[in-house]
Amino acid sequence: MTHVHYSLIGSDGFHNTIETVEKDATFVKKKAQVFNGLSLAAQLAERKEEKDTLWKKENNPFQPPRALDEDDVMYYQEMAQAARLKAQDEKALDHQGEEMFEVTTAINTTRAIKAILNLSPSLSNLLHNP
Repeated sequence: MTHVHYSLIGSDGFHNTIETVEKDATFVKKKAQVFNGLSLAAQLAERKEEKDTLWKKENNPFQPPRALDEDDVMYYQEMAQAARLKAQDEKALDHQGEEMFEVTTAINTTRAIKAILNLSPSLSNLLHNP
């Protein structure tokens, strides 16, 4: 394995330093292999074409939709069941509310009639003796 030596000279204002950096020659070869003789514009166009091809493969608008698997079906069934239960609970609460309203109205009406009869004894005599 061969090594490439670089000398770096730095001055940070306090002291001058000289460093020797060793890099593996295979790293330098790999860097050289990246350059394939094409201009930058050609390399960018090639990369763009690869990305476009990959995107079209993954996001094809003419591809049929993916079929539902068992987990998806179970999830949607659970969601539908939860919606049905919620609707039933809301209907039951509405029914309870209507019953409570009727009972409260009846109680209030009865109290109002009693109050009127207590205030006016002549009305009470009329109701009991027609």
